[in-house]
Amino acid sequence: MRKISIIVLLLFFSTFWVHAQDVQFSASAPKVVSTGEQFRLTFSLNKKANQFMQPDLSDFQVLIGPSTSFSQSTSIINGKLTQTISYTYTYILQATKEGEFLIPSAKVRIGKKMFESNSVNIEVVKKSANVSPDNDSQTGSTDQTGLGNQDLFVRVLVNNREVYQGDHIIATIKIYSKVNLSGFENVKFPSFQGFLKEDIEIPQLRALERENVNGEIFGSGVIAQMILFPQKSGNLVIE
Repeated sequence: MRKISIIVLLLFFSTFWVHAQDVQFSASAPKVVSTGEQFRLTFSLNKKANQFMQPDLSDFQVLIGPSTSFSQSTSIINGKLTQTISYTYTYILQATKEGEFLIPSAKVRIGKKMFESNSVNIEVVKKSANVSPDNDSQTGSTDQTGLGNQDLFVRVLVNNREVYQGDHIIATIKIYSKVNLSGFENVKFPSFQGFLKEDIEIPQLRALERENVNGEIFGSGVIAQMILFPQKSGNLVIE
């Protein structure tokens, strides 16, 4: 009898631990916004909460929120039934001052247990004429008339500028844009003369993320990444 009681107790704690581990609670917002701009702060949860406790939002003006929504989807893959549930708490905030700000974690209570989301860092820069798109909105200009290098450009970034022969560096090719991009073709990469190149497989670029470039907001994304092995000593130049 004692042996059975211990087994049941262990199973109970094991089931509770798995249940607790299955809770996913995350926060998301643009990384960079401009003063006066309105943006969305979203908290996503995959289980119904008994109580939602919002974080301190005093660094921003709260225009709307929290508005709550619920979605549920069911799929069958290879005979296995999968159900996805999502509860969201959404705020519309407005940036009122420049600087770097931290939105702390929100908290929820599910049953008798508390869970915290991740915190969110947001940089607020001075308002400019154009605002680049991000994952949540398409606020950039779609008019490409007179498009110049100041609105759309590509950079080759390396993780190290001094290496020994036989060592390697990682080169990242990144695109920056102030306009919405539906795709691009005929990309010409540098020849990487003097290096042996090995491509790194990366996910397909589907959306640009906001980034501060010298006080201007651009949408940015990685279009290629590779490992470079220098084949000789001296000054090597990447085109």
